[in-house]
Amino acid sequence: MLTRLGYPVLLSVAGLIFFILPLTPTSRVSEKVEDEIYIGRNAFSCEVNNIEFDKNTSVQAEISHTSNLFYLNLWIGGDHENRITFVLKDEEILETTYELDQPSKRYLSFLYHGQDCTYSSDDYYTGMLMIHKYDTVRKIVAGSFEFMAHADDCDELIRATNGSFDATYVAY
Repeated sequence: MLTRLGYPVLLSVAGLIFFILPLTPTSRVSEKVEDEIYIGRNAFSCEVNNIEFDKNTSVQAEISHTSNLFYLNLWIGGDHENRITFVLKDEEILETTYELDQPSKRYLSFLYHGQDCTYSSDDYYTGMLMIHKYDTVRKIVAGSFEFMAHADDCDELIRATNGSFDATYVAY
């Protein structure tokens, strides 16, 4: 049993450990490892309706700012057949999560030639874009995503899951 003096001392020691722990060298090592994860290898992976894209699929990224719109285009595959465009309006692009749920502010468009359809998100069919690295000096963008999107021209709904990319980008 802890005495009246022992309990506050135990809490103080525990608090000190939780304060010092993030300052230890291991946290700096993990930051370095995290930086090495995203190196712009032009890799892409995703499942569309539970069918995986070829694991050897490459991606080319383009980033542009027009007025108050940020466009992230991911050209998937060597022949530029498929493209996902993420659009963010009035946003400072940070390493954070963006909900793609407003057709006039944050949305995506997915041109999928395998089906000859253009899918898009809206306020009903939504998605998430997580930017893990956005390095404007080394021109690297990396992240993950998932979304549901609908194609009016094909009257079809798709679900993209386990999406990730790590690419160098060209800025326009």
